[in-house]
Amino acid sequence: MVNVVSCLPYLSWSQHPKEYPLPSHIQSSVVSTPCGNLELLCCQPRHPNPNTPPLIFVHGGFGFAAVWLDWMTYFYERGYAGTMYAYSSRGHGASYAVPYLQMAWGTSLDDFASDLATVVKTITTHFEDEKKPILIAHSAGGALVQYALANGMIAATALCLVGSVPHFGGLDAYWNWTKMDPWMHPRSLILGFHPMTGLAHPKLVRQIFFSERFPMDKVEEFMHWMAPYESLGWAGGQNGSFWKWLVGKNEWLEPVRILKAVNGWERRGDRVCVIVGSQDRMMDLAMARRQVSEFRAAVRAMELESSASQSRCRANEDEKKSTHDEDTAEVEVETLERVRLVVVQGAGHHTQNDVQRQAAAEAIWQWLEQL
Repeated sequence: MVNVVSCLPYLSWSQHPKEYPLPSHIQSSVVSTPCGNLELLCCQPRHPNPNTPPLIFVHGGFGFAAVWLDWMTYFYERGYAGTMYAYSSRGHGASYAVPYLQMAWGTSLDDFASDLATVVKTITTHFEDEKKPILIAHSAGGALVQYALANGMIAATALCLVGSVPHFGGLDAYWNWTKMDPWMHPRSLILGFHPMTGLAHPKLVRQIFFSERFPMDKVEEFMHWMAPYESLGWAGGQNGSFWKWLVGKNEWLEPVRILKAVNGWERRGDRVCVIVGSQDRMMDLAMARRQVSEFRAAVRAMELESSASQSRCRANEDEKKSTHDEDTAEVEVETLERVRLVVVQGAGHHTQNDVQRQAAAEAIWQWLEQL
Protein backbone atom coordinates (compact mmCIF):
# COMPACT_ATOMS: atom_id res chain seq x y z
CA MET A 1 0.00 0.00 0.00
CA VAL A 2 1.23 3.51 -0.86
CA ASN A 3 0.27 5.99 1.84
CA VAL A 4 -0.69 9.64 1.51
CA VAL A 5 2.58 11.02 2.90
CA SER A 6 4.71 9.13 0.37
CA CYS A 7 2.61 10.60 -2.46
CA LEU A 8 3.07 14.24 -1.49
CA PRO A 9 6.52 14.75 -3.12
CA TYR A 10 5.06 13.65 -6.45
CA LEU A 11 2.11 16.05 -6.50
CA SER A 12 2.15 19.48 -8.11
CA TRP A 13 -0.44 22.21 -8.55
CA SER A 14 1.44 24.08 -11.28
CA GLN A 15 3.09 23.16 -14.55
CA HIS A 16 5.41 24.40 -17.26
CA PRO A 17 6.19 23.11 -20.77
CA LYS A 18 8.81 20.33 -20.82
CA GLU A 19 10.98 19.94 -23.92
CA TYR A 20 12.12 16.34 -24.24
CA PRO A 21 15.61 15.82 -25.79
CA LEU A 22 15.12 14.58 -29.34
CA PRO A 23 17.23 12.43 -31.67
CA SER A 24 18.62 14.12 -34.78
CA HIS A 25 16.05 12.58 -37.14
CA ILE A 26 13.09 14.11 -35.26
CA GLN A 27 12.37 17.83 -35.21
CA SER A 28 10.13 19.88 -32.95
CA SER A 29 7.58 22.40 -34.17
CA VAL A 30 4.27 23.86 -33.00
CA VAL A 31 0.65 23.93 -34.09
CA SER A 32 -1.12 27.20 -33.31
CA THR A 33 -4.54 27.09 -31.66
CA PRO A 34 -6.71 29.92 -30.30
CA CYS A 35 -5.63 28.98 -26.77
CA GLY A 36 -1.91 28.49 -27.34
CA ASN A 37 0.76 26.49 -29.16
CA LEU A 38 0.77 22.70 -29.19
CA GLU A 39 4.03 20.75 -29.41
CA LEU A 40 4.42 18.83 -32.69
CA LEU A 41 7.22 16.35 -33.34
CA CYS A 42 7.99 15.55 -36.96
CA CYS A 43 10.04 12.72 -38.49
CA GLN A 44 10.73 13.00 -42.23
CA PRO A 45 11.39 9.74 -44.11
CA ARG A 46 14.76 8.90 -45.62
CA HIS A 47 13.15 7.98 -48.94
CA PRO A 48 9.76 9.71 -49.18
CA ASN A 49 6.89 8.41 -51.28
CA PRO A 50 4.25 11.08 -51.97
CA ASN A 51 1.53 8.42 -51.96
CA THR A 52 2.33 7.12 -48.48
CA PRO A 53 -0.04 8.46 -45.82
CA PRO A 54 1.37 10.21 -42.76
CA LEU A 55 1.30 8.62 -39.33
CA ILE A 56 -0.14 10.72 -36.52
CA PHE A 57 0.49 9.49 -32.96
CA VAL A 58 -1.87 10.48 -30.13
CA HIS A 59 -0.84 10.07 -26.49
CA GLY A 60 -3.12 9.22 -23.58
CA GLY A 61 -3.73 10.64 -20.12
CA PHE A 62 -0.67 12.16 -18.40
CA GLY A 63 1.23 11.47 -21.64
CA PHE A 64 3.31 13.57 -24.02
CA ALA A 65 4.42 13.44 -27.64
CA ALA A 66 7.79 11.87 -26.84
CA VAL A 67 6.20 8.63 -25.57
CA TRP A 68 6.21 7.72 -29.27
CA LEU A 69 9.90 8.32 -29.98
CA ASP A 70 10.88 4.64 -29.85
CA TRP A 71 8.22 3.61 -32.34
CA MET A 72 8.84 6.62 -34.60
CA THR A 73 12.53 5.74 -34.66
CA TYR A 74 11.77 2.08 -35.36
CA PHE A 75 9.55 2.92 -38.34
CA TYR A 76 12.07 5.49 -39.57
CA GLU A 77 14.86 2.90 -39.53
CA ARG A 78 12.62 0.33 -41.22
CA GLY A 79 12.08 2.83 -44.03
CA TYR A 80 8.54 4.08 -43.63
CA ALA A 81 8.04 6.34 -46.65
CA GLY A 82 5.60 8.81 -45.10
CA THR A 83 6.14 11.56 -42.55
CA MET A 84 5.41 10.78 -38.91
CA TYR A 85 3.95 13.25 -36.42
CA ALA A 86 3.31 13.18 -32.68
CA TYR A 87 1.75 16.03 -30.74
CA SER A 88 1.22 16.94 -27.11
CA SER A 89 -2.25 18.02 -26.02
CA ARG A 90 -2.73 21.21 -24.01
CA GLY A 91 -1.09 20.97 -20.60
CA HIS A 92 1.12 18.07 -21.70
CA GLY A 93 4.72 17.83 -22.91
CA ALA A 94 6.00 21.10 -24.36
CA SER A 95 2.53 22.42 -25.21
CA TYR A 96 1.15 25.48 -23.47
CA ALA A 97 0.55 25.15 -19.74
CA VAL A 98 -2.95 25.11 -18.27
CA PRO A 99 -3.55 26.25 -14.66
CA TYR A 100 -4.50 23.51 -12.21
CA LEU A 101 -8.15 24.37 -11.60
CA GLN A 102 -8.79 25.07 -15.27
CA MET A 103 -7.26 21.76 -16.33
CA ALA A 104 -8.68 19.56 -13.59
CA TRP A 105 -12.20 20.95 -13.51
CA GLY A 106 -12.65 23.22 -16.53
CA THR A 107 -11.26 21.31 -19.52
CA SER A 108 -13.53 18.88 -21.33
CA LEU A 109 -13.25 15.98 -23.75
CA ASP A 110 -14.43 18.37 -26.47
CA ASP A 111 -11.52 20.70 -25.71
CA PHE A 112 -9.04 17.88 -26.31
CA ALA A 113 -10.96 16.78 -29.41
CA SER A 114 -10.62 20.35 -30.70
CA ASP A 115 -6.84 20.13 -30.22
CA LEU A 116 -6.75 16.84 -32.12
CA ALA A 117 -8.89 18.17 -34.97
CA THR A 118 -6.69 21.27 -35.28
CA VAL A 119 -3.52 19.17 -35.41
CA VAL A 120 -4.94 16.79 -38.03
CA LYS A 121 -6.26 19.67 -40.15
CA THR A 122 -2.95 21.55 -39.94
CA ILE A 123 -0.95 18.48 -40.94
CA THR A 124 -3.21 17.37 -43.78
CA THR A 125 -3.77 20.88 -45.17
CA HIS A 126 -0.32 22.43 -44.87
CA PHE A 127 2.07 19.45 -45.03
CA GLU A 128 0.38 16.44 -46.59
CA ASP A 129 -1.62 17.67 -49.61
CA GLU A 130 -4.91 16.53 -48.03
CA LYS A 131 -3.77 12.92 -47.55
CA LYS A 132 -5.78 11.24 -44.81
CA PRO A 133 -3.50 10.02 -41.99
CA ILE A 134 -3.06 6.69 -40.31
CA LEU A 135 -3.91 7.33 -36.66
CA ILE A 136 -2.07 5.48 -33.89
CA ALA A 137 -3.51 6.30 -30.47
CA HIS A 138 -2.92 5.12 -26.91
CA SER A 139 -5.24 4.75 -23.92
CA ALA A 140 -7.42 7.85 -23.42
CA GLY A 141 -5.94 9.15 -26.67
CA GLY A 142 -7.60 6.18 -28.36
CA ALA A 143 -10.92 7.21 -26.86
CA LEU A 144 -10.29 10.76 -28.07
CA VAL A 145 -9.61 9.58 -31.63
CA GLN A 146 -12.71 7.37 -31.69
CA TYR A 147 -14.82 10.25 -30.36
CA ALA A 148 -13.50 12.62 -33.03
CA LEU A 149 -14.02 10.05 -35.79
CA ALA A 150 -17.56 9.23 -34.65
CA ASN A 151 -18.48 12.91 -34.57
CA GLY A 152 -17.05 13.75 -37.99
CA MET A 153 -14.27 15.97 -36.64
CA ILE A 154 -11.50 14.02 -38.41
CA ALA A 155 -11.07 11.20 -40.93
CA ALA A 156 -8.38 8.55 -41.31
CA THR A 157 -7.08 6.03 -43.80
CA ALA A 158 -6.48 3.43 -41.06
CA LEU A 159 -6.72 3.21 -37.28
CA CYS A 160 -4.46 1.59 -34.67
CA LEU A 161 -5.60 1.57 -31.04
CA VAL A 162 -2.93 0.76 -28.43
CA GLY A 163 -4.18 -0.19 -24.96
CA SER A 164 -7.09 2.06 -25.80
CA VAL A 165 -10.21 3.00 -23.93
CA PRO A 166 -12.79 1.12 -26.02
CA HIS A 167 -15.79 2.52 -27.84
CA PHE A 168 -18.07 1.25 -25.06
CA GLY A 169 -16.39 3.47 -22.46
CA GLY A 170 -13.71 3.36 -19.80
CA LEU A 171 -15.61 2.31 -16.67
CA ASP A 172 -14.22 -1.23 -16.86
CA ALA A 173 -10.73 0.25 -16.84
CA TYR A 174 -11.40 2.39 -13.78
CA TRP A 175 -12.88 -0.62 -12.02
CA ASN A 176 -9.73 -2.58 -12.83
CA TRP A 177 -7.67 0.32 -11.48
CA THR A 178 -9.71 0.37 -8.26
CA LYS A 179 -9.16 -3.36 -7.74
CA MET A 180 -5.41 -2.88 -8.19
CA ASP A 181 -5.26 0.10 -5.82
CA PRO A 182 -8.26 0.03 -3.44
CA TRP A 183 -6.77 2.88 -1.37
CA MET A 184 -6.72 5.23 -4.37
CA HIS A 185 -10.11 6.78 -3.62
CA PRO A 186 -9.47 7.40 0.10
CA ARG A 187 -6.12 8.98 -0.84
CA SER A 188 -7.89 11.10 -3.44
CA LEU A 189 -10.36 12.36 -0.85
CA ILE A 190 -7.57 13.33 1.54
CA LEU A 191 -5.56 14.99 -1.24
CA GLY A 192 -8.45 17.11 -2.49
CA PHE A 193 -9.24 14.92 -5.52
CA HIS A 194 -5.91 15.70 -7.16
CA PRO A 195 -6.02 13.91 -10.56
CA MET A 196 -2.51 12.51 -10.03
CA THR A 197 -3.49 10.59 -6.89
CA GLY A 198 -3.54 7.20 -8.61
CA LEU A 199 -0.07 7.74 -10.10
CA ALA A 200 1.64 9.75 -7.37
CA HIS A 201 4.41 7.25 -6.66
CA PRO A 202 6.80 5.19 -8.81
CA LYS A 203 5.33 1.94 -7.46
CA LEU A 204 1.87 3.04 -8.58
CA VAL A 205 3.07 4.11 -12.02
CA ARG A 206 4.80 0.80 -12.66
CA GLN A 207 1.79 -1.14 -11.39
CA ILE A 208 -0.62 0.73 -13.69
CA PHE A 209 1.54 1.52 -16.74
CA PHE A 210 4.25 -1.12 -17.08
CA SER A 211 5.14 -4.77 -16.72
CA GLU A 212 7.07 -6.13 -13.76
CA ARG A 213 10.22 -6.28 -15.89
CA PHE A 214 10.29 -2.53 -16.45
CA PRO A 215 13.13 -1.04 -14.32
CA MET A 216 12.14 1.23 -11.45
CA ASP A 217 14.74 3.86 -12.40
CA LYS A 218 13.11 4.08 -15.83
CA VAL A 219 9.74 4.55 -14.13
CA GLU A 220 11.08 7.55 -12.20
CA GLU A 221 12.55 9.01 -15.39
CA PHE A 222 9.21 8.54 -17.16
CA MET A 223 7.39 10.29 -14.30
CA HIS A 224 9.57 13.37 -14.76
CA TRP A 225 8.01 13.95 -18.18
CA MET A 226 4.42 13.12 -17.28
CA ALA A 227 1.86 15.89 -17.02
CA PRO A 228 1.62 16.88 -13.32
CA TYR A 229 -2.18 16.78 -13.39
CA GLU A 230 -4.91 15.77 -15.79
CA SER A 231 -8.35 16.82 -16.96
CA LEU A 232 -11.11 15.06 -15.07
CA GLY A 233 -13.42 16.12 -17.89
CA TRP A 234 -11.34 14.15 -20.42
CA ALA A 235 -11.43 11.10 -18.19
CA GLY A 236 -15.09 11.38 -17.27
CA GLY A 237 -16.25 12.26 -20.76
CA GLN A 238 -15.25 8.88 -22.18
CA ASN A 239 -17.01 6.61 -19.69
CA GLY A 240 -20.44 6.15 -21.25
CA SER A 241 -23.49 5.28 -19.18
CA PHE A 242 -22.77 4.37 -15.54
CA TRP A 243 -26.16 2.73 -15.08
CA LYS A 244 -25.79 0.54 -18.16
CA TRP A 245 -22.31 -0.40 -16.98
CA LEU A 246 -23.74 -1.55 -13.65
CA VAL A 247 -25.93 -4.07 -15.45
CA GLY A 248 -23.17 -5.16 -17.82
CA LYS A 249 -24.39 -3.30 -20.91
CA ASN A 250 -22.05 -0.34 -21.01
CA GLU A 251 -22.22 1.79 -24.17
CA TRP A 252 -20.66 5.02 -25.38
CA LEU A 253 -19.88 5.35 -29.12
CA GLU A 254 -21.36 3.44 -32.06
CA PRO A 255 -18.67 1.35 -33.83
CA VAL A 256 -20.26 1.92 -37.24
CA ARG A 257 -19.93 5.70 -36.87
CA ILE A 258 -16.25 5.31 -35.98
CA LEU A 259 -15.47 2.98 -38.88
CA LYS A 260 -17.34 5.07 -41.45
CA ALA A 261 -14.76 7.82 -40.83
CA VAL A 262 -11.97 5.38 -41.75
CA ASN A 263 -11.35 5.35 -45.51
CA GLY A 264 -9.98 2.61 -47.74
CA TRP A 265 -12.41 -0.22 -47.06
CA GLU A 266 -12.58 -0.89 -50.80
CA ARG A 267 -8.96 -2.07 -50.65
CA ARG A 268 -7.76 -5.34 -49.18
CA GLY A 269 -6.14 -5.50 -45.78
CA ASP A 270 -7.05 -4.87 -42.16
CA ARG A 271 -8.06 -1.23 -41.74
CA VAL A 272 -8.15 -1.41 -37.94
CA CYS A 273 -5.54 -2.79 -35.53
CA VAL A 274 -6.19 -3.19 -31.80
CA ILE A 275 -3.09 -3.82 -29.66
CA VAL A 276 -3.09 -4.86 -26.01
CA GLY A 277 -0.39 -6.02 -23.63
CA SER A 278 -1.09 -9.31 -21.89
CA GLN A 279 -0.10 -7.66 -18.59
CA ASP A 280 -2.16 -4.52 -19.17
CA ARG A 281 -4.00 -4.45 -15.87
CA MET A 282 -6.19 -1.51 -16.81
CA MET A 283 -7.30 -2.03 -20.44
CA ASP A 284 -7.28 -5.80 -20.18
CA LEU A 285 -7.52 -8.46 -22.87
CA ALA A 286 -11.23 -9.07 -22.26
CA MET A 287 -11.96 -5.42 -23.07
CA ALA A 288 -9.84 -5.58 -26.22
CA ARG A 289 -11.57 -8.76 -27.38
CA ARG A 290 -15.00 -7.21 -26.91
CA GLN A 291 -13.93 -4.14 -28.86
CA VAL A 292 -12.55 -6.24 -31.71
CA SER A 293 -15.68 -8.40 -31.78
CA GLU A 294 -17.99 -5.39 -31.97
CA PHE A 295 -15.81 -3.70 -34.60
CA ARG A 296 -15.98 -6.86 -36.72
CA ALA A 297 -19.76 -6.92 -36.33
CA ALA A 298 -19.82 -3.29 -37.47
CA VAL A 299 -17.79 -4.17 -40.56
CA ARG A 300 -20.32 -6.86 -41.42
CA ALA A 301 -23.20 -4.46 -40.85
CA MET A 302 -21.64 -1.86 -43.13
CA GLU A 303 -21.37 -4.42 -45.94
CA LEU A 304 -18.00 -3.09 -46.94
CA GLU A 305 -16.63 -6.17 -48.67
CA SER A 306 -16.20 -5.74 -52.42
CA SER A 307 -18.27 -8.81 -53.28
CA ALA A 308 -20.35 -11.46 -51.55
CA SER A 309 -17.78 -14.15 -52.30
CA GLN A 310 -14.94 -12.13 -50.79
CA SER A 311 -17.11 -11.38 -47.78
CA ARG A 312 -17.84 -15.07 -47.21
CA CYS A 313 -14.20 -15.92 -47.67
CA ARG A 314 -12.98 -13.39 -45.13
CA ALA A 315 -15.78 -14.19 -42.70
CA ASN A 316 -14.51 -17.77 -42.57
CA GLU A 317 -10.90 -16.70 -42.24
CA ASP A 318 -9.43 -16.84 -38.76
CA GLU A 319 -5.73 -16.49 -39.24
CA LYS A 320 -3.48 -16.53 -36.20
CA LYS A 321 0.20 -15.74 -36.44
CA SER A 322 2.82 -15.86 -33.74
CA THR A 323 6.21 -14.22 -33.98
CA HIS A 324 8.86 -14.08 -31.32
CA ASP A 325 11.30 -11.33 -30.52
CA GLU A 326 14.18 -12.96 -28.70
CA ASP A 327 14.89 -9.87 -26.62
CA THR A 328 11.33 -9.01 -25.65
CA ALA A 329 8.14 -11.03 -25.98
CA GLU A 330 5.91 -13.21 -28.09
CA VAL A 331 3.40 -11.34 -30.23
CA GLU A 332 0.17 -13.04 -31.23
CA VAL A 333 -1.74 -11.68 -34.23
CA GLU A 334 -5.33 -12.55 -35.06
CA THR A 335 -6.84 -11.23 -38.28
CA LEU A 336 -10.51 -11.56 -39.15
CA GLU A 337 -12.99 -9.41 -41.08
CA ARG A 338 -10.69 -6.43 -41.63
CA VAL A 339 -9.97 -5.94 -37.90
CA ARG A 340 -6.67 -7.16 -36.42
CA LEU A 341 -6.00 -8.02 -32.79
CA VAL A 342 -2.40 -8.00 -31.55
CA VAL A 343 -1.53 -9.34 -28.09
CA VAL A 344 1.97 -8.49 -26.88
CA GLN A 345 2.87 -11.11 -24.30
CA GLY A 346 4.30 -9.68 -21.10
CA ALA A 347 3.67 -6.02 -21.96
CA GLY A 348 1.87 -3.59 -19.69
CA HIS A 349 -0.38 -0.65 -20.49
CA HIS A 350 2.34 1.51 -22.05
CA THR A 351 3.21 -1.07 -24.70
CA GLN A 352 5.07 1.56 -26.73
CA ASN A 353 7.44 2.23 -23.81
CA ASP A 354 7.64 -1.13 -22.03
CA VAL A 355 10.48 -3.61 -22.50
CA GLN A 356 8.46 -5.32 -25.26
CA ARG A 357 8.16 -2.11 -27.31
CA GLN A 358 10.26 -3.35 -30.24
CA ALA A 359 8.24 -6.54 -30.66
CA ALA A 360 5.06 -4.45 -30.60
CA ALA A 361 6.52 -2.01 -33.14
CA GLU A 362 7.33 -4.89 -35.48
CA ALA A 363 3.73 -6.11 -35.23
CA ILE A 364 2.51 -2.64 -36.23
CA TRP A 365 5.04 -2.52 -39.05
CA GLN A 366 3.59 -5.73 -40.45
CA TRP A 367 0.11 -4.21 -40.20
CA LEU A 368 1.27 -1.06 -42.00
CA GLU A 369 2.80 -3.12 -44.80
CA GLN A 370 -0.46 -4.90 -45.57
CA LEU A 371 -2.55 -1.71 -45.83
